[in-house]
Amino acid sequence: KIMKKIIRNLGYVVVFAWTFSACSNENKQNDAAENKPDLNESAEEVNDKKFDNPSEADAKFVTEVADINYAEIKLGELAQAKGMTNDVKELGKMMVTEHTKANSDLMALAQKKSITFPEGPSNDAISTYNSMNDLKGDDFDKKYCDKMVSGHKDAIDKFEKAAADCQDADIKTWASSMLPALRMHLDHSQKCEEMVKKMN
Repeated sequence: KIMKKIIRNLGYVVVFAWTFSACSNENKQNDAAENKPDLNESAEEVNDKKFDNPSEADAKFVTEVADINYAEIKLGELAQAKGMTNDVKELGKMMVTEHTKANSDLMALAQKKSITFPEGPSNDAISTYNSMNDLKGDDFDKKYCDKMVSGHKDAIDKFEKAAADCQDADIKTWASSMLPALRMHLDHSQKCEEMVKKMN
């Protein structure tokens, strides 16, 4: 009986500890971007010391694009989980698939050029993800589509500049080769945005 009582009490302790840990982790999640090192900035700092201009600018382009890819992948996963419409879910699925491949190709290129590649998303990307995760229903769908439109417009501008200005021929060629896919992503995002607007 004493042994059973001890085991039962230990069970209560474990449950309490798990519950406390879960609540604590949920509270800490909102502060994750502030409390952890910025992986994108860390990679950029290493590259700044490693390269001189103009190679430094090429390395910065690589790390910035890596962060775009990480962000698109995480938000795409979120869209598949939280999207209210099939259009949003399908857009999210496409973003995960294509930006995962783009990031894999970019990582291989970075290794070839001895460019330090970020190990994960920047704190800004994490913060954006957390704020999107707080949204529900139509609010999420609208915000996601809007973000995909504005984000891809910015990305196209960045890639067009890199395709014209990058000093490294391989990085320049890769940036140029990605533009058709990015323009297609923008087109899909704009169509999704229009569909969501019609439903509200």
